[in-house]
Amino acid sequence: MVFDETLHRFVDSYLRLAPRRVDGTARILAANRMTTPLEQDLYRSVLRLLLRLAANEEPATGPSSTHGFINPATYADIIYENWLIDIPKLLDVAAVYGAANAPLVTRIHSAIFALQPKYLADLRDNLHSITHVVFPMIASRCSVLGLRTTAGPGGARDLTEPQVLDIQSYMADVCSTLATFIACSPSVGAVVVDTRLLIDVGRLYEGSVGALEAYWTRRTAAVKTDARALDRIAQSQVACEQARAALLTLAEACLRAMAAPTAAARGDGGSRGRQATCGEILTDALVLRTFVDAWCAALPVRDVVDGILAVSGCVL
Repeated sequence: MVFDETLHRFVDSYLRLAPRRVDGTARILAANRMTTPLEQDLYRSVLRLLLRLAANEEPATGPSSTHGFINPATYADIIYENWLIDIPKLLDVAAVYGAANAPLVTRIHSAIFALQPKYLADLRDNLHSITHVVFPMIASRCSVLGLRTTAGPGGARDLTEPQVLDIQSYMADVCSTLATFIACSPSVGAVVVDTRLLIDVGRLYEGSVGALEAYWTRRTAAVKTDARALDRIAQSQVACEQARAALLTLAEACLRAMAAPTAAARGDGGSRGRQATCGEILTDALVLRTFVDAWCAALPVRDVVDGILAVSGCVL
């Protein structure tokens, strides 16, 4: 299987194009339901293939084999050097399968990260790109809402509704995918801490959600009594709420991931340093008042407090 290039291309295209089945806690519903038996069979077959790929069950003979299979070190190099698995694929696996099949996705991710630790370094680079390129791009687009932008000979205008919907949809997809990925990947807690992802999530919330909500409030006032336009804007406001919920779900996933490695290795010097880093992250995140207020309003306050204590208990 690992040497079948047509199969690799098929898996790549399927994971990129399959409907996202996002975690219900973010209240994001897949627009395209898989309803036909053929689609459902394909959905299950690709998941089984991914489980096989993560399990190192490729037959081999000679010095590179272990009990009839390619030995783990050789197999790890094969899947890594030939791009059979990479971080974007693992993110897609979480987005497509994470909500309905979280235990199996966790099994896939845990096996891959244990087999090839280089993927953790790749994840760190990918998260750096997301927080330093993708998040600022979303925030910058939101920052111009309410301002007047040049529209050529017709004068000046705000961003169009389709443009704003694209921003919301993209933000919801990125954040819900990351949240599901982190929730299904117990091995990535240290990377979430090192990249200080929670702070960037809070900053994105502060730089985007208020502007989006204000935009739709202005649009509602502008159309006044146009029933069709009001219905369209109401649906857009639902999408805005979905994007907001995805951000808060990502924040919760970050907090849980931060707590996991701290609780697992108390007493170790490196662990104490990581706990101190977690304390710094929480200090910086908690000054983002709009974000924190929304977080506590959306989630049970006890869950937020328990998470904070789990992360910073050894520092306080």
